[in-house]
Amino acid sequence: MNNRLLQNPPVGTALFLSNTGKGWKRIIASNPIDVLAGDTTLPPASVQRFFRKHTGRLIVGYFGYEYGVAIYQLNTTSPALCRIPDIYFTAYKTFEEFDVFPLPAQNIDPAINFHSTIDKRNYLDAVNHIIDHIRQGDIYQANFTHFLRSKFAGAAFQLFCHLVRQNPVEFASFIQTPEFTIHSLSPERFATIRGRSVFTEPIKGT
Repeated sequence: MNNRLLQNPPVGTALFLSNTGKGWKRIIASNPIDVLAGDTTLPPASVQRFFRKHTGRLIVGYFGYEYGVAIYQLNTTSPALCRIPDIYFTAYKTFEEFDVFPLPAQNIDPAINFHSTIDKRNYLDAVNHIIDHIRQGDIYQANFTHFLRSKFAGAAFQLFCHLVRQNPVEFASFIQTPEFTIHSLSPERFATIRGRSVFTEPIKGT
């Protein structure tokens, strides 16, 4: 394993990290060979063709919530807050597994100030709206989230290392594309499919 790759990953890298090794595999891939990106108008058949084309290879990416809303023809008034594709997948030629993630000795300034994109009044109105739906029997619970923003002037990978140091979880990932970077740190496994069984861990609530 080339430690320099873990210390300074190039654009196009996908890295998955587990703090204790009990989460997903610790892997890194930096040799993308194909990319699928699109908005809510991209037909599902295009996604299926992409996955069939790269059967047996590592494919990394995401479906945005907006894409799911469009596919199921649901009504929403929520604007898209991120200027990134609604669907994005990268196929890699190969990937490497590693045992130890060498966190850099130097740390960055932790003064990252997040600000909510919703004010208190609208937040409380949304909470009351959810309570009304529960009282009417429409739902029994809701995962109400809101978007936070912050500015950061350093390197994207420095931020990831800082987040991993502050929040060592079992399911962390770093995906760096030419246009945007994703930092993801979660204590939850969304889903793993083994045969005819689907597993979540420890609980999937978001």
